[in-house]
Amino acid sequence: GFISAPHTSAGRVPTEAGYRYYIQNFLSPKPSKSKQLEEFRQKAAKEDDREELLKLVAKFLAINTGEAVIVGISPTHYYSTGFSRLFAKPEFAETAFMRDFSEIMDRLDDVMATLWGSAPDNIQILVGHENPFGDRCGTIVTRFNTGDESGILGVLGSLRMNYDRNYSLISYARQMLRDLRA
Repeated sequence: GFISAPHTSAGRVPTEAGYRYYIQNFLSPKPSKSKQLEEFRQKAAKEDDREELLKLVAKFLAINTGEAVIVGISPTHYYSTGFSRLFAKPEFAETAFMRDFSEIMDRLDDVMATLWGSAPDNIQILVGHENPFGDRCGTIVTRFNTGDESGILGVLGSLRMNYDRNYSLISYARQMLRDLRA
């Protein structure tokens, strides 16, 4: 039950259970250290406005993950970016998938309220039916703190996203926000 053949002429792809098994047993995020990350940290450290800092972090994550990024600033105030990267993925060429995802995006306020109430302090990966963005998506989400304020930070992608890299990047961003605003 870990792989399926969506069409008789297609290759095999992991199922939701396959992705969950991989995440539980083989996820191996590596600490993010690079010149590019250090340059970004220095740029972010110069930003005094909290909301602008969060937008800067979201854009950085969208570029480096190739996925969409959502930052919850409060239960009803959020910022998103990178959806053009997400919509460029092959899954979104499928009309039924795009329609289902668009319906979820029409309820983005409700989805964000759900995430706001359930996002843990640690990093959580939601795949398939446990993902409020839809059962064909993967989300890596965490709560972050900037001084005495908290928010949520999430990377939204297809089920086949690069979980190792994206987990490392969101972990880096979360720690950086904590360090800059402590």
